[in-house]
Amino acid sequence: MDPHEAPTFQDWPVAPVDGEFKYGQVVLLSLDPVASVSPFEDEVATAAAAQLQRAVYLAVILEGGDSFLMNAEEKYLLNFHFLLVGEGLAEENPSASTPLAPALVHPDGRAPVSPSAGSLPRPNLYVHSYDDFLGLVSRMHRGINPCSIRFSEDDMRILRVHVFKDKVKAQKERIAALEARIAAGETDVEYTPIPAYNPAEHESSRLSAASSGLFGMDPDAQERNQLPDPERDFEMRLAQAQIRVEVWLDVAAYPGPYTIEQPFHLHLEVDRLKRVWNEWEERATAELMAKRPATTAWLDGMAHHPDADSTHSNMDVESAHSTALPLQPDLPASRASSPSSLAPDDAIDVRMEQEEQDRRLVKQMLAARARETAAKQLSSGPAGTSPSLHAPAAASAGAQEGLAASPATPRKRPFAFISRAATSATSAVVSRVKPIFSGKPGTIKA
Repeated sequence: MDPHEAPTFQDWPVAPVDGEFKYGQVVLLSLDPVASVSPFEDEVATAAAAQLQRAVYLAVILEGGDSFLMNAEEKYLLNFHFLLVGEGLAEENPSASTPLAPALVHPDGRAPVSPSAGSLPRPNLYVHSYDDFLGLVSRMHRGINPCSIRFSEDDMRILRVHVFKDKVKAQKERIAALEARIAAGETDVEYTPIPAYNPAEHESSRLSAASSGLFGMDPDAQERNQLPDPERDFEMRLAQAQIRVEVWLDVAAYPGPYTIEQPFHLHLEVDRLKRVWNEWEERATAELMAKRPATTAWLDGMAHHPDADSTHSNMDVESAHSTALPLQPDLPASRASSPSSLAPDDAIDVRMEQEEQDRRLVKQMLAARARETAAKQLSSGPAGTSPSLHAPAAASAGAQEGLAASPATPRKRPFAFISRAATSATSAVVSRVKPIFSGKPGTIKA
C-alpha cells in the first residue's frame, strides 16, 4: 500500500544491515500541518493548517524518536530523529556542518562522510548540526526502491559525534559572550543554550505519551485518567499535538521536480504550526472555562490575591519544557530575508521569542503557585476567607495533578486551562520575576 497512512514501526520496510543497524537512511520529508492538528478535530485549526506552506527537505535518519503515541491497535506510531541536510555550509555557522561526499569544502578541514549505498541527489550537501529534529511520520511513500541511499553505522556514529561537538562548542561560545557582556557592565542579559545532542532534551510532544485513549506511558497516568471527562479529553488532545511529517523513502521517485529547502526553514514552518496549536488551545481553554463558571471565579480571585512573597520560590527553570524543536542559535540577518518560499514576515525574531519564553515561564510559575495555594485552602481554609478563593472541584483536580508532578521531571505540563487562565495575574509580577533570568544561564524552552 503506497502511500501508507499513519505507519507503525512494524510497517517500516527497511531491514537492518547485518541484522543489527537499523538507521542511516536518506529520505525526503515535508511538514504535514493538517496531520499535526488532526488530534484536535477542529475545523478552524484544520483550515488554518491547510493554508501553511510546505517545503521539501532532505534528511538522514539518525535513530528512532522518543514519541510513545500508539494507534487503536496499540502499536507504536513510526517516528524518528532526523538530521537535516542542506545545500552548502550552514549559514549561521559554517563550521557546524559535515560535508557529504562528493562535497569536500569545510572551514576546519572536516573530512566528508560518504554513503555506503546509493548516490546523493545533489553534489554539494552538508548535514547542518543545529538543525536536527524529532518527527512522527504521518504518511510514508515507499516508492520503487525505498531507502536506496544510506550511511553505515560507523558513518552515522561520526555524524552523531559532529552534531554533539558542534552544539557543545556553540554553547561554550555563547556562554563566553554572555560573560563578556556581564563583565562589561550589562545587567539585562538573557541566555538560551543550544542543547547538546540528547534525544531526551528534544521534546516532540507537549506530554510524553498518549495511547489509545489513555495516558498509559505517562508517570502521572492514573491521576490524568481520573480527571473529569472534558479536562481529560483536553489534555489527551494536547498530548497528541506532535510534529508530523510526510516521508518519501525513494528519493528518486518523488512526484515532480523539487527544491531542497535549507534546513533552518523548517523551524519557521514549525513556528507557524505552533501558532495554530496555541490558538486552538486558547479556544479550547475558553470553552472549558465557560463551562466552569466556578473555576473562573476562583482563578479571578487568585489573580487579584497573588502571594507576592513566594511567587518565584522553588521554581526550576528547566521544568518549563514544552517545545517541538530544540532551540537554535541566534539567526543571522540572512534568515529573516532569505529568498525562499516562506514569506520574510514569517521569520522568527529570536529576541521576541526569548521574551515570549520568559512570559510563558512566568505564567507556568504563577499557575503552579496558584495550585499550591488552592491545595492549602482546600485542606485548611482560614476563617473569613472569601468563598471565591476556594477552588471548585475542577480546579481541585488540577491542583492535585500539579502537586503530584515533580518540577524536575521535564515531561510534565501544568494543567493547561488553569495555566492559561492565570495570565491575568502575570503583569503584576513580571517586573519582580524578570531579574531571575538576568545574567543566569538556564534552559527555557518555548
